[in-house]
Amino acid sequence: MSRTHVLVLGGAAAVVAAVLTVGIVWSALTDGDVVTAMALIAARPWGLVTLVDLFAGLALTCLWAGWVEGPRRAWPWWLAFFILGNAATALYVLWRCRRAPDLRSVIMGSRQ
Repeated sequence: MSRTHVLVLGGAAAVVAAVLTVGIVWSALTDGDVVTAMALIAARPWGLVTLVDLFAGLALTCLWAGWVEGPRRAWPWWLAFFILGNAATALYVLWRCRRAPDLRSVIMGSRQ
């Protein structure tokens, strides 16, 4: 599979993820109280595990973006990660893939 095909598929997946995320967030915001919903999720063992996994992934993604981009360039991405979740992460990875000449540069940035 060529680089162009990978970028097109990645872009399509990012768009689908973004649309689904916006729909889910809109539904959650119009449905009711977010704090009550989080309390219900956290009250269950698997809900708590899911929240820990979510926030651990968010923290690692923010650390990676901050390390690769530097704090001044990473803060808009951090905001997007908090608001859009994995859809923003997918867009960030796609953006990194388009800017970098090879996989090592995608992951490491200029710190090779």
